[in-house]
Amino acid sequence: LTCAFDNLFDIKTLSFHLGEKYSTIDLDINELTVDILESVEKYANKVICSNSNIEVFELTYEKALEMKLRKHPPKKDMIRIVKISDFDINACGGTHTSTTGEVGIIKVRKHERYKGGTRIEFVCGYRALKDYTIKNETINILSNFLSCHEEKLTNSVIKLYEENKDLIKSIKSLNESVNRYKLKEFINSSEQKNNINIISKILYDEDPKNLRFLVSKLLENKQTAVIVILIL
Repeated sequence: LTCAFDNLFDIKTLSFHLGEKYSTIDLDINELTVDILESVEKYANKVICSNSNIEVFELTYEKALEMKLRKHPPKKDMIRIVKISDFDINACGGTHTSTTGEVGIIKVRKHERYKGGTRIEFVCGYRALKDYTIKNETINILSNFLSCHEEKLTNSVIKLYEENKDLIKSIKSLNESVNRYKLKEFINSSEQKNNINIISKILYDEDPKNLRFLVSKLLENKQTAVIVILIL
């Protein structure tokens, strides 16, 4: 992946992390487009499918500088070089497969802005298969739940989301109308004692949050006392 970003778009890798569940690469770029990601992923998997041999050998520091390494090596007596056919050559002390095909497949899971650059998260090999299996199961469950083909799932979810937003607005408007009626009813049922409006109510199954709102509105009148018993 780092080779693909560099070769195709001259995007440099700042750091990387190999984790137990997924791995990350931090890139020196602020905005990463979908087209760039697709091109890089396709390139990397093409290298994997070529099943090219991976050569590992050591050179002196001076000899290593003569090679067209992707990144300048640290100054040591001997430098370990990893060469992947004509695709990449770099100094590296890590573990490598014997051929590119042993990687299996690479899949970028997501990307996000990170410390002025971009961090991508990826999986490969069996992890990529496991990731695909989980997402495929999720898509099938949602498709069955929404009674639509997986190709129409995105549009169906967006439509459902928009409809839900409209319903929430309608419910909010309806609640406001109901609350105006309740406030009027509370005020009309009040009793006056010593110039104090006393409102007492026994309520059933009222939303506590909405009840707090109603009481706060009633108490805006400083000459009002409110006693409410809520039975759930």
